[in-house]
Amino acid sequence: TVLRDYAGCWIVPEGSAYRLVPDVVGSSIYSFTAANIVAGTLKLDKRGSSQTPTCVEVTYTDQTQNPWRDAPVTVYAAGVLAGTTPRRMSRISKPGITRHSEAYRYAVERLNESILNDLSASFVCFDVGLTIQVGDLIDVTHPIGLTAKVFRVVRAEPVGGGGRWAISGVEYDAAKYSSDVVSGPSSSDTPLPSPLSPPVPTGLSAVE
Repeated sequence: TVLRDYAGCWIVPEGSAYRLVPDVVGSSIYSFTAANIVAGTLKLDKRGSSQTPTCVEVTYTDQTQNPWRDAPVTVYAAGVLAGTTPRRMSRISKPGITRHSEAYRYAVERLNESILNDLSASFVCFDVGLTIQVGDLIDVTHPIGLTAKVFRVVRAEPVGGGGRWAISGVEYDAAKYSSDVVSGPSSSDTPLPSPLSPPVPTGLSAVE
């Protein structure tokens, strides 16, 4: 886990060896639809806003001082410093980082990830799952309310029998890798209308 975090890679076992898949901007390698997802197995999970950090503090090893010492770097989501966004701090210790610029970049990416990647999906698919590996990008279109939604695969393993595979993924957004703190996702979680913003009714008439 420590190696994966510092290297910015997904570690995928292949026999007696391990393959490193870079956690970088990419494109979907396969499109899943209701036709190749076992009926009733698609489940979505949305992380609540109260569990989403709005500022991230990374403590790194400052080697510009003698003796070396721990130094913090903090990045903030929009509105935190102004007091219009609740302050929810996440503190991360990264003693293996020795440069301020790297610690700042790490903090920005972690905050962007918290803001953007709050949707998770899991489902069971047919034997096409044999071609899917941890770290791959896939997109899912389904009547449940997903249209070409891209996920990063975090789990892919056989389940039951008959060539079925359990796939789990977390929401992917290329903006995670931005050098700046983002304000929101590049695409919505679903094209379905929000129940919090009902459309204005039309075509109604009333007669006493």
